[in-house]
Amino acid sequence: LLGIVQQDDQSGLEGLEALYNDQLTGTPGTKVLERDPAGIPIPLGELQIEPAVAGVDLRTTIDREIQHFAQQAAAQAIVDTGAQAATIVVYAPASGEILAMASAPTFDPNDRTAIGESIAAGAMRNRAVTDVYEPGSTLKVVTVAAALDSAVVTPQTSWWVPAAYDVEGKEDPYTDVKREEGRQMSVAEILTTSSNVGTIQIQERLGNDLHHEYLERFGLGQPTGDSVPGEVPGLLRPVDDWVSATAGASTAIGYRVDVTALQMAALFGTFANNGIWVEPHVVSEMIHPDGSRDVTVPRQRPVVSEETAQQMRELLQGVVEQGTGSRAAIDGYAVGGKTGTTEKFLPEQGAYSEDDRIASFIGIAPIDNPEIVVAVVLDSPHGEIEEEDRVVELQFGGVSAAPIFARVAEAALQALGVAPEVGISPEPEVASDDE
Repeated sequence: LLGIVQQDDQSGLEGLEALYNDQLTGTPGTKVLERDPAGIPIPLGELQIEPAVAGVDLRTTIDREIQHFAQQAAAQAIVDTGAQAATIVVYAPASGEILAMASAPTFDPNDRTAIGESIAAGAMRNRAVTDVYEPGSTLKVVTVAAALDSAVVTPQTSWWVPAAYDVEGKEDPYTDVKREEGRQMSVAEILTTSSNVGTIQIQERLGNDLHHEYLERFGLGQPTGDSVPGEVPGLLRPVDDWVSATAGASTAIGYRVDVTALQMAALFGTFANNGIWVEPHVVSEMIHPDGSRDVTVPRQRPVVSEETAQQMRELLQGVVEQGTGSRAAIDGYAVGGKTGTTEKFLPEQGAYSEDDRIASFIGIAPIDNPEIVVAVVLDSPHGEIEEEDRVVELQFGGVSAAPIFARVAEAALQALGVAPEVGISPEPEVASDDE
């Protein structure tokens, strides 16, 4: 995020150092004087001095304590899950401030001898804004929110959800993990259990045009702003390109769309902020040498109604308390969020990996009076852990990423001085596997 500078002239090479290099550098001063042949200044000789002008100071939104904990958690996630990489973003939805942005593996900017190795290993990338992935089930919240906001469904609307669902143009039917029989399900149950089939049925009621409109409103396919260096826009194909009959169905459950962790944090922040999307930013103010300040005023835009945002928070709370995100529960705080697990796409092969997954969890805390959104994305976690009387796989976001959310969110809330609520304690129930 901060980047590094050139050793000789201190010019910025990466990160904020590069993005704000002109402002940080300032203007060098000059001194012209008259000297004798021996090089000694001549008293009362010509002397011209033009003072240097200092560059600006940048004040960032990063909370040092939260950043430190997030960085430790990202590094530990690689150890615990065997993931290739980990990304954690802590975002304040009301202000748009990025409180922490951690990537692992990382590098030591003071060890110049290892820079080449760091670049080769991808350790110098700020993965929260440079790496894109298909969000999977975390994007189901847009499908559901759009349908609620458009009055297509209510949380209580229910219908028959079969175990397998055929969509024209797709050879194999869409299915849900470990559900072999159809049953009556409400919209709330569909999100809580992360039903692929049920979400696709919601999307069919919504339609491609309206679905795409809401994806754009939430900021997909475009950078969140211009204050975070290296940010890529991701990919949201024009609705006119949704020519395949499966396009809407696949997009509904989080495929065919490329996002960054920061975009998804801001997306969930919209629900936390009563339906208002606020531009994420990392520079809070620019302080000039004369003491004047340019304070960052982030862009804002309404995306869904306050009622829809409230309904989504209640549904996301249900995901943690009764569904796939139960490992994200925090003692003393009511939280909500969504799990995600997608097959990892391999661009060099033009196909999906048979073994690797992108596991994620994005959540809001506290859910009734949101202070933070925490996004956790793991690249290719592997292995298993024993839990109760069974073995669960770390490739699922609800198993690997959700507990990391819980640890980071709890530490962040404590650092921000948010008092725990009396009587809230995670139930010791066995969590279900992620979708």
